[in-house]
Amino acid sequence: MYRNVSGTERRLRIVLAASAGVAPYLFDDTVSDTPLELTECQSAIIEPLITQAGGHILMAFGGAFVAEFVSVVNAVSFAISMQQAFEAHNDTVPEDRRLIFRVGIDLWDTAAGSKEISDECVNVAIGLHAIAKPGGILITETVFQHARHHLSFDFEDAGKHRLTETAGLIPTYRVANGTSPQSNGLRGDHFQASLVVLPFVNMSGDPEQNYLSDGITDDIIARLSKISALYVVSRDVAFSYQGSTEVFSQLALKLGVQYLLRGSVKKLGDRLLINVTLIDGHTQAQIWAKPYTFEFHGIFELQSFISGDIADALHLKVLPKERDTLNRRSTYSSESYRFYLMGRSYFNLSHTRRSLSLARQMFQRALEIGPHYAAAHAGIADCCAHLIEAGDFSVTTSEILDHSERALAIDSSLAEAHAFQRPRITYNRPLRGGRSLLQARHHLAA
Repeated sequence: MYRNVSGTERRLRIVLAASAGVAPYLFDDTVSDTPLELTECQSAIIEPLITQAGGHILMAFGGAFVAEFVSVVNAVSFAISMQQAFEAHNDTVPEDRRLIFRVGIDLWDTAAGSKEISDECVNVAIGLHAIAKPGGILITETVFQHARHHLSFDFEDAGKHRLTETAGLIPTYRVANGTSPQSNGLRGDHFQASLVVLPFVNMSGDPEQNYLSDGITDDIIARLSKISALYVVSRDVAFSYQGSTEVFSQLALKLGVQYLLRGSVKKLGDRLLINVTLIDGHTQAQIWAKPYTFEFHGIFELQSFISGDIADALHLKVLPKERDTLNRRSTYSSESYRFYLMGRSYFNLSHTRRSLSLARQMFQRALEIGPHYAAAHAGIADCCAHLIEAGDFSVTTSEILDHSERALAIDSSLAEAHAFQRPRITYNRPLRGGRSLLQARHHLAA
């Protein structure tokens, strides 16, 4: 559990979806009952392992189930244990009676007191399990970032996938079923350095300026992530430690990084005073620090300077194309960018109708100033998708697709339009017996 910039308590929700296949009758829509063998295995194998991993079943139907866990480590460990248990079980039964599971795992954050699971989180977990190989486990990139430093299993890049009823390509990773230590370099062995950019602190004395410190943090993470020699902890993971009081050595160990970058932002009129510090995660020694003073209209130049200075301080080998990316300055006006940052701030604050509507208005203001602002189009698409999930049916899916397509037409490499901006559309693909996930949820709730 953690607090976001507004002081609201949040917690991560880890959802796992799985279903058994191979034996044809398990997904035969004409079969109304769960096979006895599967029922026995659920009681003897699945349920005890879920309990042992600190999880609980949210819904179960036919040969499929959806479960929630308290941590990514627990969820992935359960998935591995379950697959290994069924490998042993299948050795004792005829081939046509073997139960082979596909598993998908996703996570999302919600208000600490919320009992509802995000539709998107469940949808993506189900979508992942649907494209996993028999006996396989697929996880999202965010799950991978949490698990990679805490579990001694192999992780393989499984590419980006466009899941049914979602827009955008979602990066995925495959979890190996073995227990051998990681050997493919995904832990960062082929990087020159590894870094987490902690959310910059707003020192302006005005909470309404949080959007600026968060926005600068986002931009630095995005720029540094373009350097192939540097492993950078993802934005979602980094912001989950916003306001953390853990000592730097503990954070570095937990995240598996060598360095931590922290900073502060103070806005005085139109002037920005920014202090940035690079810390060795093992010794906790400050190895580099620099203050920056800029007018707000020079914010793009400022972000370019900071990212370049960090790369130089780490003595990274930066390729010419990567250096060009670091030095690239946006052609959008600083005022358009200001409204875009306000939109992101409202969006990240909470996913209530009010916050989403305010975020959408800010993105629209950004577009009024700069009509070709790709990220603002992607922001509106994301807001619309969340508004639909929040029950605002005045928003249509065509608006989501329209703004997503406009964003990609302007900038096909825009991360927000591909992976980060994943619309939260109810996953209505029929499951066993022709029931959709939503129908199954209502059935189980009853």
